[in-house]
Amino acid sequence: MKNVLYILFVSLFWITSSAAYAQRCVMGNCENGKGTYIWADKSRYDGEFVDGEPHGKGRFVWPDGSKYDGEWDTGYMHGKGILYDATGKVESDGYFYDDDFVGKTLQDWEAYEANLAKQQEEEQAKAQQAQQNQQTQENTGTVQVSGAHKKNEKRVALVIGNAAYASGGVLKNPVNDANLMAQTLKDLGFDVIKRTDAGLDSMRRAVRDFSKKAAEADVVLFYYAGHGVQIDGVNYLLPIDAKMEEKDDVKYETLEVNFVLSEVQKYQGKLNIIILDACRNDPFKAWERGGNRGFAVVPAQASGTLIAFATSEGATAADGDGSNGVYTEELVKQMAKAQRIEDVFIETRNAVEQRTKGQQSPQEWSKMRGKFFFKYE
Repeated sequence: MKNVLYILFVSLFWITSSAAYAQRCVMGNCENGKGTYIWADKSRYDGEFVDGEPHGKGRFVWPDGSKYDGEWDTGYMHGKGILYDATGKVESDGYFYDDDFVGKTLQDWEAYEANLAKQQEEEQAKAQQAQQNQQTQENTGTVQVSGAHKKNEKRVALVIGNAAYASGGVLKNPVNDANLMAQTLKDLGFDVIKRTDAGLDSMRRAVRDFSKKAAEADVVLFYYAGHGVQIDGVNYLLPIDAKMEEKDDVKYETLEVNFVLSEVQKYQGKLNIIILDACRNDPFKAWERGGNRGFAVVPAQASGTLIAFATSEGATAADGDGSNGVYTEELVKQMAKAQRIEDVFIETRNAVEQRTKGQQSPQEWSKMRGKFFFKYE
């Protein structure tokens, strides 16, 4: 039994030692320098090494006697060299690229390298485009490109401006604001539906048509200028034909902001922008005690949504002394600049507060997940 164990031990030692002996650096520096390395299958390399790989000039001999004598790059035949078959006959004489023979001249090698680089760039571009397409579905507007807006990015907007109220007095600027906003959005690549001095039926039909277009869009924007009221924490947009004598009339005579939100947020993978320049003074004195000044907070409910208000919660917005309201006039200036949407609203807030001496302070609520620019460089 002892003899058997001894024989097994000697055999294992011999096999291990032979393998270790067969694959090793037998001469010189096989890490970073010149040396000779032999593999277990008796392949042999004599030449220059970098980081333990054949790199520089050297000769590699395979077990069958075929060999390569020439330039190497991190373990690959790369550069000028000659490949011989097992009989010593020249098989390829010229230039190699990562073990592939590419031609007899340096021009052949350079052309191959250029074509390979082009293919790699195309593959990288395809991979990046695929990633961008996926991000567009999950996070809208995340990539900067040249032009007014992102190439192939579909943008739609509904713009409503109400001023000629039959029962609540005429406002000076909402129609002008709507016209200014609509033109600005068109210049920025939006397909715009515009309604001015709209009654309730007209507003509802516009939202319906807008919702259909939103289904195929990447960026969806709703803008409203005119009277807006808050009742029991719910915000309403007022059509010009609203007739309200009691508090409950608001449910039947106005357009609820939450209804608009539900229409634009029901399609996933889009950027939804809601802009409400609608906190003018409440003109309906008959039921004023049942309502509140300004709008209530409407947090961005769905991912990818930003809601912007012309003023802070419970406050009213200035209609403006000129041809446009202060908020919209400053907002379109910032939208026309190449900056992130967050900066658009920050700069708008700064300008409005300065012009109104702090009396009006716009605010936003956002659940955006990516970057968006109204205008790209």
